[in-house]
Amino acid sequence: MKKQVFLISAFFFLSSSLFSQGIEGSFTYSKFMGPDGPFIETCLAINGESIAYTDAGEGKIQGLVEVTLLCKQNDSIKFVDKYDLASPLLAAEDSIKPSFIDQQRIVLPMGVYDLELSLSDKNILAPVTSKVLSYHDVVVFDFPKDSLFFSDIQLVESFSKTSSPSAATKSGLDVVPFASDFYPTSIENLIYYAEIYQADKSIGPEEEFLITYAIESHYSDMAMERYKKFQKQSAAAVNVAFNQFSINELPSGNYNLCIEARTRDNELVAIKKRFFQRSNPTLEIQLGDLEELSLKNTFVEKYTSVDELAIHISSLSPISTAKERLYATNQLAIADVDLMQKYFLRFWSRRDALTPEKAWLDYKAQVAKVDKEYKIPIRKGYETDRGRVYLQYGQPNSVTSSDQEPSSYPYEIWHYYKVGNYSNVKFIFYNPNLVTNDYELLHSTVIGEPYDPAWHYKLHKRDTQLNDINTKTSPWHYGSRSQENWDSPR
Repeated sequence: MKKQVFLISAFFFLSSSLFSQGIEGSFTYSKFMGPDGPFIETCLAINGESIAYTDAGEGKIQGLVEVTLLCKQNDSIKFVDKYDLASPLLAAEDSIKPSFIDQQRIVLPMGVYDLELSLSDKNILAPVTSKVLSYHDVVVFDFPKDSLFFSDIQLVESFSKTSSPSAATKSGLDVVPFASDFYPTSIENLIYYAEIYQADKSIGPEEEFLITYAIESHYSDMAMERYKKFQKQSAAAVNVAFNQFSINELPSGNYNLCIEARTRDNELVAIKKRFFQRSNPTLEIQLGDLEELSLKNTFVEKYTSVDELAIHISSLSPISTAKERLYATNQLAIADVDLMQKYFLRFWSRRDALTPEKAWLDYKAQVAKVDKEYKIPIRKGYETDRGRVYLQYGQPNSVTSSDQEPSSYPYEIWHYYKVGNYSNVKFIFYNPNLVTNDYELLHSTVIGEPYDPAWHYKLHKRDTQLNDINTKTSPWHYGSRSQENWDSPR
């Protein structure tokens, strides 16, 4: 079966995109609740420049990608669809091959599923064989029966009023997802869509409640002052949270889009977040009224050395917002003591208005601790991966270390019971140079951190030839306990 696709005006492929050899593109999905039960809405984006084209007649050419979507529970297949995805018809002389997307909906009962996607280019024929590219994730449907809950937040490429219902239709709108979490300078608006279920049961039928929208720093959970909105709605079985922010002046960095449901008394009922990245390198960063700050009788008066202030401000990087980090890098290079003091005071006053010095001293003690544990000859402790993660997320609940496994580099697995809104969080660091104490962050389950499903291959590259670093399952290695330690950290 051949399926039609949507053209998209622009698409940007990151180093973290799912497919890195042959076919290039990205895949995302969002979980919703519909009349027939829970479903996932998928969005597959294909880079038109990365596929082969054949003659389609009448001076036209066309690409063709074979797509297989599969959902399993244990060894039982609950959904499978295999189809041919055709690119738009192009004139044979066209030099630009536009990107295109495909949307699907998969209805599934409540439960936990393995989601698998595989792609191959059908226009690459023998003796040259198209490489089959695959993606794997775990989908969990655990929606509550009676309390208010959110769908996933879907980032939106475009939308229009529905004229004829389709797989893109929700709440009277045809919504085309934005198939990435990366927003370059050329994109001016962050458009988003989510649904709120069972507000009538949780808050009361037709009771007024508040939906708040905010963009916050991914690292500090601090809401950006300019990026806050709210709207009032009457509680229903399904409420729609559909809005947008202008991001022309949003600095480069990692962010969360945060949507909250609150009662009329401002009591938080539920919250949902979606990670995204912004690139805006030409934006001039300003922190506003630093000049008007008074330093009199504040704790920063005693810091009068440019070098000392520079070190202190540099150590703040792991807990700084993107805006603060850019300002510190680009503006404080002028080495103006007064400006550095005011920046330092503003930083800590925003985090603890009552006792900013205590907040700084508590953090300074943690900086000293990671410097003692993780510093290397060319970098301070807070500049290493382990030091940065420790300062940003706190002390892990457990650390599993290994430097004796015959086939692997020395490694550490850090386990957190909870980080922000995420539970059962893990990081794996490894030491491929074997000389210094500089362990690199190899893989993590935290959104926005390095994610590499093939981490086990790189860990065991010490004595293993990697013919396909993208292969999903790890080979067996003599004496290795890395997978066991990852699955059951101690």
